[in-house]
Amino acid sequence: MKGKFVLGMTCLFFVMAVLSGTAFGQVDPETRMLWLTRWDCTSDAAMQEAVDYCVDHHFNTLLVQVYGDGYALYNSSFVPHSYINPGFDALASAVQKGQAAGIEVHAYINMLN
Repeated sequence: MKGKFVLGMTCLFFVMAVLSGTAFGQVDPETRMLWLTRWDCTSDAAMQEAVDYCVDHHFNTLLVQVYGDGYALYNSSFVPHSYINPGFDALASAVQKGQAAGIEVHAYINMLN
């Protein structure tokens, strides 16, 4: 019974490795990331400027702060919206503008400030 489990897991691992490309020495493309704090994400125009900067300087990823000081920079039903620009959804803006430009967008939160 244990031998069948080990054989099954080995086969599964091999299939996953082949499907992911790691068995053939392929590597993920380089990540070149621009980091935006909540002070940078104040409007659609600011977000567009950041995305344009990414494109112009060959960044492929945008890291956007969406929570800090107990406030959300996105539409949330759990925490109050940020006082920086009430009503502006920085996350939605970043995702929309990033996808249009071929930029990968990631959100981060800052819990301890």
